[in-house]
Amino acid sequence: TGSKTSVAKTTAEILLTVPERVSVVVYNSLGQIVWKRKNILLPKGKSFFHIDLHDESSGIYFLSLKVGNKRIVHKMIFIK
Repeated sequence: TGSKTSVAKTTAEILLTVPERVSVVVYNSLGQIVWKRKNILLPKGKSFFHIDLHDESSGIYFLSLKVGNKRIVHKMIFIK
């Protein structure tokens, strides 16, 4: 997975080897959920999530990606 920042959005990329149900949650530095998409069925291959953080302040955020029973957390820096 990777992320790219822009003015008010970030794009997260995921590459799956088989179709899977995926949950993506973004937390602020206080652990509050600021964006989420849960239980989405994604096809095999590359998929993108466009995460809109226009209501959020610049700062450090954590992107939690759950695929099946695995969870990955990435630290993101969001700059408006």
